Amino acid sequence: MTISDGEMLYDDAIDIASEPSPVSAPIARWEQRILQHAGRRYSLRLEHEFWSALERIAERRKLRLNRLVADIAQQCAADDNLSSSVRVFCMTENQQSALARSAGADRTSLLAIAETAPSPCFVLDSEQIVLGASEAFVRWSGVARDSLLRHKAATHFRFQGTISFEAIVTRAVRGFAQSESLRIISVAPGRVLAAEVRVVPMISARGRPLFLAWILA
Repeated sequence: MTISDGEMLYDDAIDIASEPSPVSAPIARWEQRILQHAGRRYSLRLEHEFWSALERIAERRKLRLNRLVADIAQQCAADDNLSSSVRVFCMTENQQSALARSAGADRTSLLAIAETAPSPCFVLDSEQIVLGASEAFVRWSGVARDSLLRHKAATHFRFQGTISFEAIVTRAVRGFAQSESLRIISVAPGRVLAAEVRVVPMISARGRPLFLAWILA
């Protein structure tokens, strides 16, 4: 049976299968895999470099590869090509990681990133005070900039996850600056607003942790 690129099938019998895609030109270096999660099968045909990037991201997030692909697929529109969406996801994730690393621990650099980032991005201190935010995050949140900046995030949002924000702070202070994924949820009455947010801890030159965070599309 032929499975088109990005097509989703349903089959509980197969967990994860992998098979090389026939390629006439060796320069392409394609690989096709069929991944399954929650009863859905995803066929992906990607370059080896993108498979490697996807595996590194799954490892950082402590997810199985098939779960990560399923999460990406859920964010795609019905007519989106899944393989193309995965490539965009990998490039965006790598750009954000590189941006965070290049900022180092300098507060001014972090705030500059937050103010100019094209995606929903913000900076918190260890007390969850919002120090800076991109226009994209302001639009996403629906909160006026003056009401957002220099106020506690808990005024408008709460975080949920397998690890609390407070625990992330404690680990960062102890030198364990590992990024984590949390859920950010609006606490405004009558509003339903929730998304996954990636929190990247950084220790400033004064030893104080700062946190650069992105809303994951």
